[in-house]
Amino acid sequence: MDADPTALRRFAAVADELHFARAAKALNVSRIAVSRSILDLEALWGVELFVRDDGPTRLSPAGEERLVEARAAIAAEDARLAEEAAAPPRGLVVA
Repeated sequence: MDADPTALRRFAAVADELHFARAAKALNVSRIAVSRSILDLEALWGVELFVRDDGPTRLSPAGEERLVEARAAIAAEDARLAEEAAAPPRGLVVA
């Protein structure tokens, strides 16, 4: 998946909260930053991730599909980072 990991995490947070401001607060970022990430993902993928009408925030059908992929990419990134953190130091180590 060719998407920024931070944007994927923001997408998942909005999907969990179903509210942009609450997702932003949970992530300790501005609502505008979250909205920008969602717009960037929508432009990258060519789909609307959320239904934009007068009702509450909800995933679009395409958003539901992309959320599964986003969560898998987030899990893979988390596993990669954990593996890197657990690996012994490489290269020159100065004691």
